[in-house]
Amino acid sequence: MNFYLKYNFEYKPIFDIINNEKKKRINFFIDLQSICAGFYNRDVVLMEVGRYVSDGKISDVLLTEYRDYLINLYRRFKQFDPYFVTFFDDGACLQNRALDKEYKNKNSMDNMQMEVENIQLFRTIKKYYFQSIYEQYNMKPDVSKAYYLKEYEADCIPHYCIMNNLFDSQEFDVVNIMLSKDKDLLQTCKFKNTYQAISGFKPSMGVKGHYSKLFGYDDCIEFIYPNFKRGILNANHISLILAITGDKADVVTGVKNIGPAKAVKLIQDYNLPTTVDGLKSVKDLPPIIKDNLNLIISNLKIVDFEEQIKRIPMERF
Repeated sequence: MNFYLKYNFEYKPIFDIINNEKKKRINFFIDLQSICAGFYNRDVVLMEVGRYVSDGKISDVLLTEYRDYLINLYRRFKQFDPYFVTFFDDGACLQNRALDKEYKNKNSMDNMQMEVENIQLFRTIKKYYFQSIYEQYNMKPDVSKAYYLKEYEADCIPHYCIMNNLFDSQEFDVVNIMLSKDKDLLQTCKFKNTYQAISGFKPSMGVKGHYSKLFGYDDCIEFIYPNFKRGILNANHISLILAITGDKADVVTGVKNIGPAKAVKLIQDYNLPTTVDGLKSVKDLPPIIKDNLNLIISNLKIVDFEEQIKRIPMERF
């Protein structure tokens, strides 16, 4: 039984891509905080704190679970020379809070019904885990790399790596698989050899509500808008959709009364540009976009990874 790692995704769609597209190598980009549901589980927090108080040391549960998780992935994909990139941060998100102080201002641990001392102690334990993973998975550069951006949000790491062809991530025989349920990462599927493996649960599916799907360049918008029909829009439009609709999980306020369906229709009907400079230069905008242009541009600077990367000191990479 795993306390932290509860991210089970289907392997077959990945093998299908490898075989159909004649790929020979695979990179896994792993969003540590997204695949570790236990970080936000009250029982896990109390377990870690209790063990630390009784034993006088941190349990190393996460380190063991994560090692076993990667070993399993390695064995499954050994013939494709798997490389593992792990990324994580401390939650301060400075590159975005510099623009919006409300960005991600709701902390999951702060909402737990427990004493402040326990929460603070668990944060110390989590930092120990993060530092240990950073050190351990940078020891074998031919197999793995860890990015610990600390006070800067790390979700843009896969985008940064692929954009700069790190780990041969843009080579024709390589496929990149991102493990995360964060919809922001869907924008990185703009690189056509890149896919996001999303795992989670849907209450509508009942007790057996496990959900697993692989999204790519043409169909990634389906994760945001299930009724999306492939056609004009693709991964290049993810950032703009999120900039218009907002993102409750990140406390990003969108345009009032515009959801994913309406945002998709507006972008299609008016062929809206997907960049900050492009939006600023358009003269003929639909009224609802024109009236909220400042908000949309502000949001786009926050959600778009290439905009984010400009605001992170290069030494953090």
